Order: sequence, then C-alpha cells, then structure tokens
Amino acid sequence: MGRKLNKSGLKKGKPQTISKTKARKLEKQLVFPKLPGDDETQTNLSHRQKQRLSKRKIKSEIQNPRKRAKFDAPQMNGRPQKQKHQISLASDSESDEDEDDEDEEEESDTASFIDPEADSEEEEEEEEGADVAQENGASGSDESEEENANGHMGSDDEDNSENGDMESGEEMNESQEDGMESYDEVESDGDGQVGNVLFDSDDDDEDEGLKKDDSDSSDGEEGWAAAEREADDLEKQTGKVSAVVSTAQDDEEDEDETIPSLQAVEEELANVPNVKRSAARAKAVIAILENFRTRCPDNRPRKEYLAILKADLCFYYAYNKFLLEKLMDLFSLSDLMDFLEANQSDRPVTIRANTIKCYRKDVREALNNRGVNCEPIPWSKVGLVVYGVPSNVPLGATPEYLAGQYILQGASSFLPVMALAPKEHEHILDMCAAPGGKATHIASMMKNTGVLYCNDFNPKRVKSLTANIHRMGVTNTIVTAMDGRAVAKKLRHSLDRVLLDAPCTGTGIISKDARVKHTKEELDVKRCSHLQLDLLLAAIDAVNADSEHGGYIVYSTCSVLVEENEQVINTALKKRAVKLVPTGLLNIGAKGLTNFKQHRFHPSLELMQRIYPHKNNMDGFCVAKLKKLSNDHLDTDAKKVKKTRKSSEAQKAKSAKSSVEAPKSKKTIKTEKFKKALKSTEAEKTKKAKKPKGKNEPEK
Repeated sequence: MGRKLNKSGLKKGKPQTISKTKARKLEKQLVFPKLPGDDETQTNLSHRQKQRLSKRKIKSEIQNPRKRAKFDAPQMNGRPQKQKHQISLASDSESDEDEDDEDEEEESDTASFIDPEADSEEEEEEEEGADVAQENGASGSDESEEENANGHMGSDDEDNSENGDMESGEEMNESQEDGMESYDEVESDGDGQVGNVLFDSDDDDEDEGLKKDDSDSSDGEEGWAAAEREADDLEKQTGKVSAVVSTAQDDEEDEDETIPSLQAVEEELANVPNVKRSAARAKAVIAILENFRTRCPDNRPRKEYLAILKADLCFYYAYNKFLLEKLMDLFSLSDLMDFLEANQSDRPVTIRANTIKCYRKDVREALNNRGVNCEPIPWSKVGLVVYGVPSNVPLGATPEYLAGQYILQGASSFLPVMALAPKEHEHILDMCAAPGGKATHIASMMKNTGVLYCNDFNPKRVKSLTANIHRMGVTNTIVTAMDGRAVAKKLRHSLDRVLLDAPCTGTGIISKDARVKHTKEELDVKRCSHLQLDLLLAAIDAVNADSEHGGYIVYSTCSVLVEENEQVINTALKKRAVKLVPTGLLNIGAKGLTNFKQHRFHPSLELMQRIYPHKNNMDGFCVAKLKKLSNDHLDTDAKKVKKTRKSSEAQKAKSAKSSVEAPKSKKTIKTEKFKKALKSTEAEKTKKAKKPKGKNEPEK
C-alpha cells in the first residue's frame, strides 16, 4: 500500500482528489500499521461484549478455507510467508467483494458498540472511493505498459488497465475498511500479488454464517450465565461466612457490653475516655433502670447503676455532678435525655413586633420582601418565628429594626408580660428591666400611657435598656439604677402591678450559655434563692392591695430548679397575705410542682407554668402570678413575725378563759380580800416570833 500511495500522487497532470479525513487515515495506517493480533474494537466495551466478538472472529477464521490456509501457511518471523503463485484477477475481485460483505456483517454486529462518528467517516470513504480507484487504475495501466515485454497493444492494454483499476481500488478498500493486514502484505500488493484475505465467504453461506454467529453468541451467553451462577453461589457462601462472623462479633460485643463496675467506669473516664462507649453504656443503663426488676443482670444495687449513668452523662454532655444530680431528681430518665439533647441545639429565632409603631403583618411583609421567611406565633399577637434568613440580611441591623418596628426577643420572654396583663394609665414597676425586651413590651401594651418604672442594679446594663427604650419609641418610662429592694421601699403601696424577672442560675438557657453546665454549684443556687425571696417580698410590699384593677405580682425565672421557683413562692405565701392565681397562659407549658422529694408545697402551686426546652422548643422558664390580699403584716423580719404570732395567741387564750369563767358577786370579792388580809397578818406574826431575843432586853 505504501508504494501505491507514493505512485498515486500527481502523475501525467492528474490532480489528487483525496479528502483530509481520508489522507489522515492513510497516514495512520502507514505509520502505525495494524497487525493480525491487534484488536479492532478498542472502544469502551464491556467484558461480555469483547468476549463475544473474539469468539465470532476466531470461529469465522477457522471455518473459512482461505483463512485456514493463511494459518496453515509457513511462518517467517511470526508472520505468514508471502505466496509466490498468482491468482486470477477475477477471483481476486470476487474475494474482495466477499470480504466487503463479511466486513459489513461484522460492522452490523458491532454497530451497537462503535462510536457514531465512525459511520460518518465510512460514508465519506465510500463517496471518495470511486475517485481514488480511478486514479489508482490509471497508474496501474501505466505500470502494466512498462512491465509487459511481449508488446501487447490495444485491447490487451485496456484489459490490463481495467484489471489494475479493480485490483488497486479494491485493495485500497481492503486496507481502509479492514485495516488488519501486515505491512509486508501491503508491499506484496504493489507487486501485483494478492495477499492472504482475512475474510472470504460466499453469498450463499452468508445466512449460515449469521446462524452460526447467533449460535456462538447463544453459547457465549450460556457460558456467561453459568459463570454468573457460579459467582452467585460464591457470594452466597461468602455471605453465609460473613453472617457467621458478624454473629460471632455481635456475641463478642454483647459480652463486651456487660456494664462494668463503678470503679472501672471512673478509671476509664479518668485514663482512657471514649465518647461512643460512654454514650452506648448510658443507653444500656437507662434501659436497665426503666425496668430494673426484670432487666437487672446481676445483684448490684440501683444506686450503683445511677452512679454509672451520672458519670457517663457528665462526661458525654460536659455537666458537673451537682447540676446533673439536680436534673436527675427533677426529670424522669427519658425526659432527662430529651432535656440534655435539647440543650445541645439552639432554639428558633423569634422577634416581637412593636405595636407602638406598626402592626405584626407590616413587619412580616417587610421581612418577606427581604427574603426572610417568618411566620406568626399562634399563641401570641405580636410574635414572629424566623425560619430562614439570607446571608446578606442582618436581622439585627435591617432598616425596620433600626426604626424600632421589631426587637429580637425569645418566645419564652413573652410569657411574663402576657401573664402580667398591664392596663392603660397604671403605675407598673419592672424591677430587673435590662436589656428592655419586657419593659418595651409592657409599654406597648400600655400604649405609652401611665407610668413605667424600669430599674436595674447594673449601671452598664442600663445603657442597653435606655437605647432600646429610645429606639422603640417608649415615652412613659422612668429609668433607675438601684437595688430592687430599695426601690420597693420608696414605692411602698403605690403600684398597681410589679414584674420581677429575678436573677437566677440560668439552667433553662443552657443552649445560649454552655458555661452553666460546669460553673454552677450548690452555693450559687442558695445565693440566688435567698436574693429571689428578698426581691419577691419587696415587690409584694410595693403593690397596693386596694388598687381597683391591679394588686398583682408576676414572678419569673429562666431556671428550672425547684429551689429557685416553688420553694421561693411557698415561703412568700407564708410571709405575706398573697395567693396564687391563674397566669392565663392556656396550653403552654406544664403545671407547677406540689411534691418534690421530701418537700410538700402549697396545693395552689399547680397554677404555676413551667416551660421546658424539650417539650415546648423554647428556653426553660417558670412563671407565677400572685394577688395581694391586704397591706397588713408587712414586717420582713421572721423573728418579729413569730413574736407577734405568739402574743396574739396568748391574748386569744386569756380571752377564752375569761369568757368561760362565771361572774363573781360582791360578797365573794369581800371575803377573798379579807382572807388575803388575814394571811398577810399571820405571816407578819410568824416572822416576829422567829426573831431571837437580845441579852440586854428586859423580860416583859
């Protein structure tokens, strides 16, 4: 082929008519000739498709006599030796046609595996094949004239030229379409000798060949199915083995899951702590404690399992032992785990619309236009829950926020103001007002009428309080920075309502401040409870019981501990003439506690409202509402109260005795006096008789 390509150039003024794609293919065949062992189908075929194609090629080569002759021919350096005998041109043309048909068969078989670009290239080759064949035929006729020594002219030359055209054109088609001949075979074609043809089949045998190919493919499919069956069997066997191994591992894990002793757990947590192991052990201990009688694997006491659970939970959730003990006393095991998990995540972001300047729907529309997804809180008239905030919208710096249309405030902070229910033209005190969320809420419900006293003990926090008051447009406030107990003394019996959001340990807002987990101790709880009681008594003293619509005190904390809520209110009920009334917060939170461990509280403490993070998805809160009955008995000293109680009881006893005795007559009174006088004279005589006589005294 290489010599013919060189001879097929510009000759006798005839231009070359080979397309660029054709020339590129021919160059590739010259530079990188394909050998019989090369694979034609190097496209992305699956293993099964490659196996089928190789089987078809091998069987077709073995069944074809010409191809069998090629395999039986003597080999030279691993390649078939050139044949020196010549074959008639007619037989060559027939064999070439058969090879083309066979190639078409192979292309039809592999059409689904080869890229679609190959079809377009083959069409271009077929269109240009005629022009190339004519040129090659012309060059072949010239060669035949030079080589023929017998001097044949006329018709003989034309026959040779025609034969040369057929030979060269069909050899080009063979080399272009098949691409399976060796470089030596291409050279032998140039000498007029036809190389060994790879595919040679008759038209009559075409259907048989297709049938045989189909049978081969079916055989390959059967073999492939058998191989798949073997693979499935192997997978089943390996699956059984893996199942046995997994069951053995599960048994080992069950053996390892036996809960160790308390000392072993403490040593493990001190030396080699493992978070996953502690969590798994805590779950196992909880499962045992829920039904201890039936699930206890050994004779260890319940206290030991509780100590193991406490140690694991302290390590896993980073609580100190004191606070976790308090929570374990307060909640059941399931509620305890829910509470601890709820404190690990943040609460939803909520805002409160300022009704002094706008309505809630206006704020919602404005934020929705900015891409903020917010929905109204069903139990509040001014609250909105924010579900999604774009990254380019700072919720605390929007024009609406700066204009005072809304304020960022937790949903649980709405509840104390809702329970207080302030009215217009009233005098109200917020004893711990900073940073101003509840104070501005009270002012909006009062519609900027009456007087609102806003006090806070910390002067630094008063700055944020005044800033929010100015931003929200509140004008009926008096801001002070004093101790709440001193303010209550100055405003004694002059207020209609008081809101006391007392300072506390913050066990309900652990999700906001995780330092509470490991910083609060028993001393902190005692200090807070003592301060809360003093502030509550001062708030009760500041309220006027004779107010027409008022006389209410709302006590709230952001703590869930009993020591800061039920115990404080229970002592206040004993020291002041107050009673608990419903808060008005229907279907929000749980009831207050009347029994806790060894403590027994007043039955009216059920009217308290307890908010839990794991149940209400809000910060932990406790709210209680008190009604003042009278302004008497305002002594704050417990000793004085006891003394007054004892004196009153003694007076009552005397009065009861006097009422029981009958009235005395005058004679009885005179006789009693005479008897007393006689007794006194007799006593004087006895004293004189007992005196010793002196020596110088004369006898009478």
